[in-house]
Amino acid sequence: MNQNSVVFYHNKSYDFKEVYDICTKLKLHIFECDKLDILAYIMDKISPLYVIFDKNVDLSQNIFKDFVFHNKKNLIYFIGEKFMEYSCNHVFIANNYNELESVISNHYRCFSKGLCTEDKNQSLCYSIMHSELDNLSFRPKLIGVKYITDLIYELYTNSSISHGKCNDTYNKLAIKYNTTSCSIEKSIRFCILRAYETCQNKSLFYNISKTEKAPSIKEVANYILDKINLRISQKMY
Repeated sequence: MNQNSVVFYHNKSYDFKEVYDICTKLKLHIFECDKLDILAYIMDKISPLYVIFDKNVDLSQNIFKDFVFHNKKNLIYFIGEKFMEYSCNHVFIANNYNELESVISNHYRCFSKGLCTEDKNQSLCYSIMHSELDNLSFRPKLIGVKYITDLIYELYTNSSISHGKCNDTYNKLAIKYNTTSCSIEKSIRFCILRAYETCQNKSLFYNISKTEKAPSIKEVANYILDKINLRISQKMY
C-alpha cells in the first residue's frame, strides 16, 4: 500500500482545490480521476491509503458496493449523507470538506506515529536476521542472502501467511527484483548450501535441521522467525 497517497474520484467538471489543499497540508500525494477504468488502474498500481468520493459522483449502487467490498485494505471516504448505507469499519461518511479534513488529519497523525514504530521494528528485524545469518556463515555478497532476509521479513509482517510458509512469498520478491520466483528460490537454496558447506561449526545447523544435510528454506526461515519473535517480545516487555 502507498502509505502517503490519496485518490479522489469526482465528476468531470469538478474543481478539486479543497481536497488538494487538505492533501497539501498533510503532505499526501493526490491522484484524481473521473473514470472508473482510471480509478481501477490507480487502485491496482498505487493502492492508495485513502480513497475519496465526491458527493456529486453519480454511479450505481452496485458499483459502490462492489468497490467497498473489494478494497477492504483502503480507507474510503464518501462526501455527503446520501452514501450513509455504505458506512462500515473501513468506510466513513463526511458531511463536508471541513469534516473530511478533520478526520483524515487525526487519522494520518496517528498512522504516521505507527509508521515510526514499525520502522524501528523493521531495523531490529533486519539486524537480527543479519546477525543470525552471519553466525551461520552466510556470505552477505550472495544475492540469495538479500532474498532470504526480505523473505523472512515478509513472513514476519504478513499475518495472513502461516509460519514459515514461503511459496506464497516468492512471487512478491520476484516482482520486487524483476526476476522469476524460481530464480528467487534457487538463489536462496544456493546460499544455504554454501553456508552449510563452509560453516566450521556444523552443530549450529543441527539446531535448524536434525538431519545431517543442509536445511531447507522453510527450516531456516522458521529458525530465524523464532529468534525475531523472541527478541521483539523481550523488547516489548
